[in-house]
Amino acid sequence: TVVWTATPFFTLTAANTLSLSDDYLTAGTLSLRRERSKYISNIFSLYGDYRRDTLSVSPYYVLSTFFDEGGQDTVTHSVGVTLSKAFLIRNTATVGYEYLVSDTSDDGEDTSGHQVTLSLAHQLNVETSVGLSGSYAHRYVSGGGLPGSDEYYIVTVSVFGSYTVSGIWSASASTGYSWLRAI
Repeated sequence: TVVWTATPFFTLTAANTLSLSDDYLTAGTLSLRRERSKYISNIFSLYGDYRRDTLSVSPYYVLSTFFDEGGQDTVTHSVGVTLSKAFLIRNTATVGYEYLVSDTSDDGEDTSGHQVTLSLAHQLNVETSVGLSGSYAHRYVSGGGLPGSDEYYIVTVSVFGSYTVSGIWSASASTGYSWLRAI
């Protein structure tokens, strides 16, 4: 990870994580893989962060590559931005947008689409925050996907809370509901 503080208000962060393994438990985010075969996974990210008074703007780009020995390879590009605004001293509203394109080799499943996220947090005291969050993602799939459909959406709603003892430890919890629907 490399962080460049361009101005007192703007920082740019570049990070890269490279993994070479055959552990099936770490091969995918859903842990659906059950056989051992070597893979290379690389995640490169570039994040900007502009903070001024009570406003924060954070654009980002993430390149994720997954190369499977003898299997399908996947390359995913995500670009987005998050806007955050503090108001009435103890409240923060956040809205985000992301566009994703994911291509899988050997006539695999290719996915693209948009996602919008919203969050409202309230700081109860110095250590404790609570809030609501939600997201809506609309995805297009080619070369696979849901049976009988090449388009779907995912909606998520949750409540969350966090407790932090600065510099020592923190705990957070959330509960919510998600649903997926083919269009």
